[in-house]
Amino acid sequence: MLDIYTSSLAQSIHRAMETRLLKERYKGIVTSPLLCLFQVDPEGRISFINGSLALTLGYPLREARGLVGKPFHQLVHPSHQAMIMEKLKAQMKEEGGPEIHQITMSDKEGSPVPMMVSTVSIAHPVKGQGILGVAIDVTEKERLLEDLSRRNKELESFAYSAAHELRGPIVYLKRVVSQPSLDDFPMEELKWAVNRLESTLKHLTAYSLMDNKEVELKRISPYLLVEGIWRDLAREVGITMDIAIKLPPVIKSDPFLLELIFRNLLRNAFKYGIKGSPPLVEVGYTRKKGELLFYVKDYGEGFPPEKAQEIFEPFVRLHSSKKGTGLGLTIAKKAVEKLGGGIWAEGFPGKGATFYFTHPIL
Repeated sequence: MLDIYTSSLAQSIHRAMETRLLKERYKGIVTSPLLCLFQVDPEGRISFINGSLALTLGYPLREARGLVGKPFHQLVHPSHQAMIMEKLKAQMKEEGGPEIHQITMSDKEGSPVPMMVSTVSIAHPVKGQGILGVAIDVTEKERLLEDLSRRNKELESFAYSAAHELRGPIVYLKRVVSQPSLDDFPMEELKWAVNRLESTLKHLTAYSLMDNKEVELKRISPYLLVEGIWRDLAREVGITMDIAIKLPPVIKSDPFLLELIFRNLLRNAFKYGIKGSPPLVEVGYTRKKGELLFYVKDYGEGFPPEKAQEIFEPFVRLHSSKKGTGLGLTIAKKAVEKLGGGIWAEGFPGKGATFYFTHPIL
C-alpha cells in the first residue's frame, strides 16, 4: 500500500511544494496525522518534513522547520544509516518507481523507531533529482509480533508440559483397562489416576477460559468470598485450620477471576501451611495509590527465595510429596494479570510464605 500512496502523491505534493502553494486538496495530505512525509535533496539533506513525522520522532512542531537543511541520515538510526543513504542515492540516479524499505529511524533522544518507508525519485526544482518519502510507524506492529512470538513459545511449552502431566494417569489407566480383572490393582492408586486426570483437565479448562473471557466488573465482597472458599477447602480436605481475614467489605472486580485467584492461593496456603507454627493463614490488604495490595500468608513449609518466580510456572511443584497439578499458582497469576494487576511471592524454608497481588481500584 505504501508504494501506491507514494506514487500517487509524489507529483501532486511536489508540484504544490514547488510553487510554495499548498492547495486545499494537498494541504490535508501534507498535514495528515496518519502520513509521515519527508523530502530529501540530491545532497542527502532534508528539504521538507511534515509535522506528523517530526512528532513521531519526538520533535515538537516548532523544531520541525529547524530540521530542514540537515543531513537526512541524522533521522536514521546508526545501524541503518549507511544502508538507507546508499539506497536513496541509487534511487535518485535510476529515477524508477517507488521502493519499500523496512528501516529503523532515530528519535530526538536517539532511541530506535521502526518504520516502513516508501520512497520515490522526484525532480528537485534546483539541484536535480531528490527523494519523496512516506513513512508509517510500525512500533506497535513490532510489539505485537514480539508478543505473538512470546505467546507462541509459552503455548508450546505449556502444551508440552500438559501432555507430560496427563501422560502419567493415562498410561496407568490404559494398563488397568487392558487387564481381565481389577483384583490385583490397589483401588487407591486407581482413584489417584482418575482424580489426577479429572483435576488436571479441570485446571486446564479454567486456564484456557481466561484467554477469551471479557472482564465483567461487579460489586463483590472479598471477605464473604474468602470465607466461603475457606469453608469449601475445609470440607474438601477434612481438616480444620484457622484463618484471619481482614478485607474490604465491597470492591468492583470480576467475580470469576477474583475467585480463581483467592481459591488457588488459599488452596496453596492450606496445603503447605497446615503444619505451620501456628497453623494459621492470614488474608489481608492495604491501599496504595490507585490500587489495592492483597496478601495471603501462611507459617508453613515455605520455599527457597530463589524459587519465587519459578513457582508460578505451569506444573511446577517444589514439594514432590504434595498432591496437586502444579497449575494453581499459574492460574492465579493469569487471573491477576487479566485484571490488570501483578503477583509475586516471598518465602523461606520452614518459615512460611506470603503471596501478594495488586488489584486496580475500579
